[in-house]
Amino acid sequence: MMCLVGALCFSCNDDNDDRIKLVAGELNISEAKAGDELIISGEGFSTIKEENIVRLNDLVISVTGATASQLKLVIPAEATTGTLTVTLDNQMLDYGTFKVLQEKILTLKLDYDNGGDYIVSIDPKTGLETPFIELPKIDHDNLDLMYSSLCYLGDSKEVLVMQHPEWPVDKYKILKINIETKELVEYDFVEVDELEDIEMTSDGKSTIYFIKDLYWSEEDGNTVTFEKVNLESKELELIATSKGELIYDCNVSIEKNRIYYLRENETEDDSTLEYLSLNDKSLNEVALNSSEILNNLMLDSSGNLYALSSPSKEKYNLVKINVEDRTEDLVMNFPDGEEGYSNLCFSIVSNEFIFFLDGDNDTTESILKANLTDKTISTVDYEAETSFYFSYPVSIFQ
Repeated sequence: MMCLVGALCFSCNDDNDDRIKLVAGELNISEAKAGDELIISGEGFSTIKEENIVRLNDLVISVTGATASQLKLVIPAEATTGTLTVTLDNQMLDYGTFKVLQEKILTLKLDYDNGGDYIVSIDPKTGLETPFIELPKIDHDNLDLMYSSLCYLGDSKEVLVMQHPEWPVDKYKILKINIETKELVEYDFVEVDELEDIEMTSDGKSTIYFIKDLYWSEEDGNTVTFEKVNLESKELELIATSKGELIYDCNVSIEKNRIYYLRENETEDDSTLEYLSLNDKSLNEVALNSSEILNNLMLDSSGNLYALSSPSKEKYNLVKINVEDRTEDLVMNFPDGEEGYSNLCFSIVSNEFIFFLDGDNDTTESILKANLTDKTISTVDYEAETSFYFSYPVSIFQ
């Protein structure tokens, strides 16, 4: 009997000694937005991913990959800032507070009735407007100036906006605004070339580009330049020069390292799709199989290229473009007769394109949302007391 008890005791002690103890490590990031991958390091995780229970507050997040020292998961859209824990076999590790960045839609706002230029935040679900910052006042009656080209740098958490004459462009400013502190810094540029227009765009992370439309001349015709911008030094690196008709709708794809754009044809009733390769600085035309007119270019969060394809002036279809195969796939049909689809951005959290639509008086009256997940279209109307115009919407995370 004593031998049996001793054996049992030895067996129990052996089980306790063999139990792997969980040890917390580090997180690869301290904050994230929906769709970002989070890597949790430590010791003692199960290689069976379902056995590792990861919670953010009360939300259980599925583990996509597991080793004994590392767990991988993707932040879901419903996640919010809170305590991050890992539980396995009644052992729990507390990784402290993890911040989930929330998506906001910022847009330039011109208030016609009261005067003034602003950046505001718009809730696409309700149309509710929240002030972000008032921009330096422009006397629109006496100075032919405008704000344009609102864009976002995710790495530094800054929004940029350009202030320049409507025409001709001989000097301009870039206003850089920290989204947390609202600190505003101005950078003045004096142009050495004669420009009809200038646009600014970014890759959404850290790099800024100017697209300049030079004056038309008998010798050169239409000329457009692509330049990479260093704001701090104000140095401009010429990437490429394009001859031919005007270009517009420039979109930077990080995944492909390209700038996509549309070029007007001579008739101005048609356009061609082209792109600038940032790898070899070559300009490339994409001869699509479809003959329908493209009106807008847009990128989703994975860098897939979309456009509004127009078989007629009152009909629009959302199409996905395969540049390498030069084909278009129909995604959904848009309402007939709508105009003003140029003011749009992409919402990563809701996986939809968001358009700010204008009414007959050139003021913004509604939002149209094209959801890529369920292929539906919905609208949100405004009931504003004043007339205003929204332009250059951009998605940020804060």
